[in-house]
Amino acid sequence: MTKREIIKDFKLFREYCIDLRRAYNTYTALFASDQGNIDLIRKIAPVFFKEIQDMMIRDWYLRCNILMDPATTTIKKIIYKNLTVDHINIQLDQLGFLDKQIKNTAKSLLKYKKHTQKPRNKLIGHLDQASIRRGKTLGKHKSEALSAFLKDIQEYCDLVGVKIGIGPLDFSCSSCQGDVVDLLGTLRKYQKKCLT
Repeated sequence: MTKREIIKDFKLFREYCIDLRRAYNTYTALFASDQGNIDLIRKIAPVFFKEIQDMMIRDWYLRCNILMDPATTTIKKIIYKNLTVDHINIQLDQLGFLDKQIKNTAKSLLKYKKHTQKPRNKLIGHLDQASIRRGKTLGKHKSEALSAFLKDIQEYCDLVGVKIGIGPLDFSCSSCQGDVVDLLGTLRKYQKKCLT
């Protein structure tokens, strides 16, 4: 393990985290932050946006779990390395960079798995017959757990980035031209022009 290798892996890992946060921000803008946005999309295309919401929820559970998977997976006696928190921690440890603060943040981050593992294993990764027949919601949890997870992802990436010499990168905001805010603005204009 070299510092160059961990920098390469960590940059890929952090990009995954950035993309995960961007998906969360998009979901929040569409379905959770503003009743006006919710009313708008329900009026214009309720079925379409319900399908998008369901896809985004499934994607969230799956992608969060991927981030928290073990460092390796063995299939037919072949060991595959997973780009996960555990994998990054192993690399940090091999280079003598894994400190208490990074360990504690990783441990806190990994607590979120208890909220996302059942939906992944019983409804997304596999279609568990008993779970489907019961019809109960899996993975429901308080917003505080989600907020803590998002904070921990950011903190973990910042701590590791500083430790390996590439620095922190705030990715909590992901707005850019052509994003969900622009979509909602265009839908509002359409609504005013065509639906009133």
